[in-house]
Amino acid sequence: MAEYIKESENEASAGIEYIEGFDRAETVRNLLYLSELDIEKLEEFKSSPSKLIKFLNTASKNLTRRLNPSWKGESINVELRLNPGNILSVVLSDVHKDGTITNTGLLNRRAEGFKWTFSFIVNFAAETQRAELKEAILLLDEPARNLHPTQQAGISDLLKNLAGSNQVLYATHSPFMIFDYTPGNLLVVELDKKKHLSKIFYEYWKADDATLTPILYGLSKGLVGSITDRGVGYNSRPLIIVESMSDTMYLNAFDKFLQDPNISMNPLNVVPAYSKNSVLPLSIFYHTHGYNTFVLLDNDYESNQIAEQLKNNKFSDTQIIFFESGGNLLQSMEDYMITEDYLYAVNQTYEIKLRREGFTNLTKEEVLIHGKKGIVENLKAVWNEHSDDDWGEFEKEEVCRYISSKIALGAATFLTEKTRDRTRTLYRIIAERIRQYQNTTPKEQFSNES
Repeated sequence: MAEYIKESENEASAGIEYIEGFDRAETVRNLLYLSELDIEKLEEFKSSPSKLIKFLNTASKNLTRRLNPSWKGESINVELRLNPGNILSVVLSDVHKDGTITNTGLLNRRAEGFKWTFSFIVNFAAETQRAELKEAILLLDEPARNLHPTQQAGISDLLKNLAGSNQVLYATHSPFMIFDYTPGNLLVVELDKKKHLSKIFYEYWKADDATLTPILYGLSKGLVGSITDRGVGYNSRPLIIVESMSDTMYLNAFDKFLQDPNISMNPLNVVPAYSKNSVLPLSIFYHTHGYNTFVLLDNDYESNQIAEQLKNNKFSDTQIIFFESGGNLLQSMEDYMITEDYLYAVNQTYEIKLRREGFTNLTKEEVLIHGKKGIVENLKAVWNEHSDDDWGEFEKEEVCRYISSKIALGAATFLTEKTRDRTRTLYRIIAERIRQYQNTTPKEQFSNES
């Protein structure tokens, strides 16, 4: 308290300035304002413990009442304590919806993000209640960057309220900190690689894809919201979760290549998992939120483990689909293509990409001699042999893009009828599984899967 009083006496009057590390004296002043704690009365009550306790309890209740409306997530309880040495401590507790109080402790022992949020809300609440924040300019650099997304969304709401009567400018990389997508209000800054200078996009959708990623996450909030709403899930088309983006591209591309309305993917939503280890939780999430969920898996050890775990989470055998053709399991989507057809795409992709590294067209015999399961694993073995030639790793996604683009252009003449017939079997299996599931699953089950 002595340090605060000294700083307050020496501080000249100035406008409000928000910076990453809040002004300590200003924050304490605002905290005392919200709690209606008068320093002179505090000094006066020191000689009477009962009056001091009552005085601090009242101040604590005032502070808690005024901070909670701006606090997102679980509520907090704030308690002010006067300790020996004239030290005023701020003690916080988490108050849960069932009334349970946990995590009681000093503010300075909380995480950095929590302390930042507390300081921001203290200053925000005090200065808006005093009507000091009007026609002000607020500059913030990466506000709330250490916070949980829920708290980031809360800070975003506060900034939105401030923007009503002030100019608020802030930089962020978080999708949870964007509240206004209006062109001109949301600007994107990226480095111009030619001029080595910052470039500002007012029409932000014209920026580089990597720069736009956080914005796309933010724009997809409606999609995430639709996934969590069981009312959407119960009435949606069936969806099939696949292990990778290349599987998604293949399913869409070969659907166009086959042009068979009886087994088309059009009645389906294809959802790519971020990685193989995200297939299980993503599938369970959709399934428990009312979606008719199917899962398309490779034929390897990890995928078989995923299948067993899916069955343990109320997935039926009908919903779990492995790549297969003619009764034989296939390692991956690439194995539906005749080896020569797929190698044509590989050679076309890499004869340019690895021209300087001495790449020459691969033959079927050169690839399959490695004896691995599936064309992709054999190609990885070829690439491993050329690790000293700077071939890098075999990227099946690049080959997938080549094949998909040729199909889109109607120029996939290298794909033979044999490949067309083999891929058709996959679409028939998917269509048949969907029919089986819909015909054998009672409608009541969907309302009980929650």
